[in-house]
Amino acid sequence: MKMSRMPAYILSNVNSNKTYSASVKGSVLGSLMVFVMSCSGANFKGSSSSGGSDQAPQSTPTPAPSETPIPTGAPPEGPICQDGQQAIGSNITFMIDNSSSNGATDCPAGKRIGQVGDVNLMECGSETGREKAVLSAFDVLAEVATKDGREAAVSNLSVIQFPGQITTGNARQEVNAQTMTNGWLRSNPAESNRTQLSAAMQFTRKPYGSTPIGAAIDSGVSLFSQVPTDGRSRVVVLVTDGEPTDANPADVSAKADQLKALGVEVISVFVTNGQTRQQRIATHESMLRGWEDFQVKNRSHYYKGSYASFDEYLNSLLGKNGQASLIQSVTSKTDITCTDNQGSICQRYSVEVADASALSNVFKQIIRSKVIKCK
Repeated sequence: MKMSRMPAYILSNVNSNKTYSASVKGSVLGSLMVFVMSCSGANFKGSSSSGGSDQAPQSTPTPAPSETPIPTGAPPEGPICQDGQQAIGSNITFMIDNSSSNGATDCPAGKRIGQVGDVNLMECGSETGREKAVLSAFDVLAEVATKDGREAAVSNLSVIQFPGQITTGNARQEVNAQTMTNGWLRSNPAESNRTQLSAAMQFTRKPYGSTPIGAAIDSGVSLFSQVPTDGRSRVVVLVTDGEPTDANPADVSAKADQLKALGVEVISVFVTNGQTRQQRIATHESMLRGWEDFQVKNRSHYYKGSYASFDEYLNSLLGKNGQASLIQSVTSKTDITCTDNQGSICQRYSVEVADASALSNVFKQIIRSKVIKCK
């Protein structure tokens, strides 16, 4: 049962680490995964930066000299740039988790429309919080472009769904990830791209599948490889309600390094549904152990890569024993001069919301404080 909480969001520090991802699809194991996710609902995954008892007290990270921390409270009013300043647009990609657990964390007027095995297929009856938030972000970017009036102030926006979906009637099949905007959409209001974006965001009303973070990052590398370096900021906003299900965190790390090498900053936004990190990690770990036990019976392993044991894999994925989680590793550093090592954990940007209804305000703040630059 979903807990009723007041929307809240904070900027928190999280640790650092390395990463990558592999998605689970169309096999008996995939069916088992979806079944477990459906049964667990909002509680099956662990967010990588909530204020659980296993984490040090949170504080606001010190930004690099040219940056402003993401503020709390209501979004600032008025122009983003000071009088006499000119705005510089952004290339911004929203990576949206649409796994099965979103049926509990962000599915207004949700109803059961079918069943695959023991898995209930949910469909939302109205706009999701993720849907509203991306559209509100477009509106802010369009406002900037309109007020400034220059081509340099126009932003490019794209949306990646993970996992992707193939839908036939009520039947759904998971695929790695999908770029829902068919490339980039310009924030120039005269081009009527908001309508296209609204149609693209309809996928959030049909949650389904696992959480392949690496597949989304791989798609992001392809998108950012297509855009020239022209002074626009390069930002990914990764939205999820919990930990990933990637079978090879080391490969995700390599993909994340490629993304960062393209000059992309990654900001992670977690919908916590009112749970602590400790609660979500425990449930997510239990689910993954069930998947591993299923694979071992078939003389295989769920995890892949150079891990000596399943516990070592969990440490890399979930950030146990003081190690950063996969999503914490993917998230960008605040201080680019900080070196990751055991004695010096770098600060990274991570934003938490207790409820998906708070996402619109958070997205507006991210754009105003971290995305649009002024000169």
